Amino acid sequence: MKIETDFATIRNAKIYFEMAGTGKPLLLLHSGIADHRMWAGQCSEFSRHFQVIMPDFRGYGRSPAPDEPFRHYEDIHALVQHLRSTSVSIAGCSLGGKVAIEMAIAYPEMVSRLILIAPGMPGYEYRDKKTLAKDAILEGLIASGKSEEVADMLVDIWVVGLKRDRQIVDSAATALVREMTLDNYASVTDKYPETPPGFDLMSRLVEIRVPTLVMIGDSDLPDMQAISQLVADRIRGAKRLLIPGVAHLPNLENPVLFNQSVIDFLVDR
Repeated sequence: MKIETDFATIRNAKIYFEMAGTGKPLLLLHSGIADHRMWAGQCSEFSRHFQVIMPDFRGYGRSPAPDEPFRHYEDIHALVQHLRSTSVSIAGCSLGGKVAIEMAIAYPEMVSRLILIAPGMPGYEYRDKKTLAKDAILEGLIASGKSEEVADMLVDIWVVGLKRDRQIVDSAATALVREMTLDNYASVTDKYPETPPGFDLMSRLVEIRVPTLVMIGDSDLPDMQAISQLVADRIRGAKRLLIPGVAHLPNLENPVLFNQSVIDFLVDR
């Protein structure tokens, strides 16, 4: 498998991306505690079927930190134009899922299919008391500049989940996410917040008309479970897949099931 690497110039920014394979383009959009490296376990498998494109959002991975107002979905739209693609499938996890939804609303002609993995949803009010308590502790650690402890807690919340012990979770997954969190620390802790979109995501989900698969781990946070159900209910014809034994990043914990589920959804049989 040959992986091409490059930067796309987006206004005053350089967006790093990796690309492999041929065929219909498939964008893989990373979560807010990761970068393109989270898809290493998918690239070789997916590139047998698609042209896989794995960008780093501004301030993540090899894409420099922003120095101007920006929106991730506008950057991704410009990247697709840079690659001269007219229609793409998008798989996005968490932050990447939010960006995928924004793309489908703002540029519906450009999106052919959606895979939304535990998608983020601005405007949704978290209700789970245990999650809110963890968030309060996390905010204190961030304010105190305790980056190592912040990384550990983010791993515990998102990779391990609140219902499991770290000992039963794949150590390679926790180590990779911890490394990416520290490498992208400023963006992870919202030093470079993006400009909100000029529309409300929740109210416009009903406008999405492309085939959509919503994936969620059964050990993800209760509010993420609720968001995934909300998204699946509001997008016409969307399918929701509950993946057993994983939390917020199912592609890292169960790549075999994850990869096959995505391929089955995208490849016409």
